[in-house]
Amino acid sequence: MPRSGRGVPITTREKNASLLKELDDFLSTMPVAELATKLAENSALKAGAVRVMLDTYANESRLTVALIQHHVHPDMRILEVGAGLCLTSLLLKQQGYHITSLEPATGGFELFAQIKQTILEHYSHIELTVLDKTAQQLSINTDGCFDFVFSNNVMEHIPG
Repeated sequence: MPRSGRGVPITTREKNASLLKELDDFLSTMPVAELATKLAENSALKAGAVRVMLDTYANESRLTVALIQHHVHPDMRILEVGAGLCLTSLLLKQQGYHITSLEPATGGFELFAQIKQTILEHYSHIELTVLDKTAQQLSINTDGCFDFVFSNNVMEHIPG
């Protein structure tokens, strides 16, 4: 079991409580200006607009981590439905969690898919599994079962 600096075992709850700090550290190393410039070169957006989008999704990721941090542990098989730019999933994968991201980026989200792909390419060393299909297309036979499934800002995008 991991130990704190005082030699006291670190509980899963304490480890999870540090996920927000780990996320802030992760986001602080994200080369936002470089990513924004690269994306602006390949789209109709200006780099400033891309930076605003990246900041917005970074803040959404903070909310997501705050909501799930006390419910997940590294032994779980986790699915993030509507992973967006995959920032939360990338963090969890980097921290040793068994996570799969589901993000189809369909129905008018093509530019969003381009931003997601650029981020995934930048963090390719993390080796995150991303499923490019809808939640309705998930199958136990091909995708398996998950111990914990979460989403944030997804319900409004599911057809009625």
